[in-house]
Amino acid sequence: MDIDDLIEDARNGVTNAGPLLVSVLGSQLVAYARKQGPDLSDVDRDLVVELAIEKAIRQIDRYNESRGSFPSWLRGFVRHEVLNWRRSHDSISELDHDPAPPAPEIVDEADVERRKELAAVAQTALRELKDTDQAIIQLHTVEGIAYADIAELLDVNEAACRQRHRRALIRLRVGLESHGVDIDAEFRGTHDRSN
Repeated sequence: MDIDDLIEDARNGVTNAGPLLVSVLGSQLVAYARKQGPDLSDVDRDLVVELAIEKAIRQIDRYNESRGSFPSWLRGFVRHEVLNWRRSHDSISELDHDPAPPAPEIVDEADVERRKELAAVAQTALRELKDTDQAIIQLHTVEGIAYADIAELLDVNEAACRQRHRRALIRLRVGLESHGVDIDAEFRGTHDRSN
């Protein structure tokens, strides 16, 4: 059965749509949960994925196809459930530890504003890419998932995954430049400010 059909069934309240989505997407999401929560047991990862999909199904009306793929949307629920699991399983000894508060850092307001502008332009340029380019940049560049694991999710070999990532970054760079962002100048500026 097609994922889009299952999503539509879930929106229409069909009772078996949720379990079918678990069976169709479960293995991909468990692999993702393994990267997000390497400290979780296999049983806990399975539970996290089931809880994530249950919550996603309850909020299925919030899913917007124009903002990304359904598996990408589900990964957000998995990340959230991994964090919930960690919070609920922290030991008392960790709560007893009272570290010194971090030293306040000096904030350059102009730099903060520039970073906000760049982030907004980067989000726009990223949304203009194909779904697969967005996904591979999110998985590898943002979340740090290894090429081998992404290749397994995308059902391609690792070399092809590396190549897709490189090409996606090139397309993102072109998109940023079309919005007036000179990446080289931005990085030179960051490097110069840190010296």
